[in-house]
Amino acid sequence: MAHRLFQGLLPRILSALVLIPLALGAVGAGGPIFATMVALAGLVMATEFACLFADAGWTARGLGRFYLPLNIAIALALPALVWVGLEGQALVAVAGGAGLVVLLGWLFDRTGPVWGGVAGLYVWLPCFCLAWMRGQEGGLGWVVWAFLLVWATDIGGYFAGKLIGGPKLMPRVSPNKTWAGAIGGLVCAAGSSAVCGWVFEALPLSLTLGMSLPLAAWSQMGDMAESAIKRRFGVKDSGRLIPGHGGMMDRVDGLVFVTPVLAATILFL
Repeated sequence: MAHRLFQGLLPRILSALVLIPLALGAVGAGGPIFATMVALAGLVMATEFACLFADAGWTARGLGRFYLPLNIAIALALPALVWVGLEGQALVAVAGGAGLVVLLGWLFDRTGPVWGGVAGLYVWLPCFCLAWMRGQEGGLGWVVWAFLLVWATDIGGYFAGKLIGGPKLMPRVSPNKTWAGAIGGLVCAAGSSAVCGWVFEALPLSLTLGMSLPLAAWSQMGDMAESAIKRRFGVKDSGRLIPGHGGMMDRVDGLVFVTPVLAATILFL
């Protein structure tokens, strides 16, 4: 029974044992090294979107042929901007650039006019926010908090959902998600936030605890949003890059939602 319940858990654990040290090592290094890791992850996600478009039969037309080259250019620009010093105002420029990427939606077949823009916003705004956060005073704590909160939400949701089960959260969007899993994710996120608030001086404990539950819920909404995207394109996973998880988008769906919120929090503190 337990074997069937946690079928597929071993590949998840093995993937985590490889990816988590790499991610935390890059976060610790900061600067262009971390920005390069973020840019590579963004480029993988952009490629996954391109594959979804192709599978849906949305043939790129005209300048749409430059979808991937444009994403490669953005990926190269991110470490360069961090190298010269990414300022807070750059987030406004990134938002404007993301708006420009929205125009990509019109470069695909008319059956999906907005998805090029969705891809640009979904991928690159969080990437630039994450790189900018790491460069701020106390940025190490903020980025580690973002990672740990999303991971704790996922882990708590997975085990609570498997062990407790019960009513489904949003069965039409994600049939496997349960209310028990959602609550388990919130509890684990609160625990990870308390640890971050205790360890990092830049993160007041009142802030991490006060924001933990809303951020965890928002992270779960990111998971649901990514499930809705996959359902729209009729696929189970966004890719096959990560054993046990699927594609890059499957692994960072919560982080995509949480990172811009934390970046905005830093700006307005």
